[in-house]
Amino acid sequence: GTISVIALSDDGKWLVTGSDTKDALLWSLADLSKPAIRLAAHRFEVSTATFSHDSETGDLRICTGDSGGVCHLWRRDPSTGNWKTYSRIATHEPGYGITGVAFTRDGSRLHTASQDHTVMQWDLATGNRLGNLTLRHPDGVRNLLLTADSKRAITMCSSGDDSYRLYSWDIDTAKAIECDINIPGSTATGLSLLPSQSTALLTTTTGDT
Repeated sequence: GTISVIALSDDGKWLVTGSDTKDALLWSLADLSKPAIRLAAHRFEVSTATFSHDSETGDLRICTGDSGGVCHLWRRDPSTGNWKTYSRIATHEPGYGITGVAFTRDGSRLHTASQDHTVMQWDLATGNRLGNLTLRHPDGVRNLLLTADSKRAITMCSSGDDSYRLYSWDIDTAKAIECDINIPGSTATGLSLLPSQSTALLTTTTGDT
């Protein structure tokens, strides 16, 4: 099928891909002649994926989300070398797809964005959702990014015909600065941060940025 999900580990050694299937594929970039490792746990199409930033410590984790609203966390078993899912997150509204996932730089929190209008934050040491720090939106969340210092979350949702609302959230207070953008005759397709971390780049179906 068509590749719709792609994520690269910080050290450039691992790649996760997803297509119109229920499984994600994990590739070792050190040897592409080896078959991909199948990450099989989802009941719906995998819609997003990301790596933690722990590659240097040897505790690399992966989070995958699906179109049914469920996320799975994966970790490599040091005794066998096999990748296994060790946590399932299913607190978002069922049937509303996961649109973005992101680990904080220190690996202590996970953020999950959904079409159910929310971004939820998770304490990975306890597995608990930080309910008072849910980032609420007026429409389905389309994109989720964390700044390099993990102090702010950048999100986007629709705010009307050809209009989008961008948010810059303080993740410790769940308070945001927001702005509206109008893109006549076009659809927003992607969001990224420039290296300065002070400017967001928005891409559209017409090729404008």
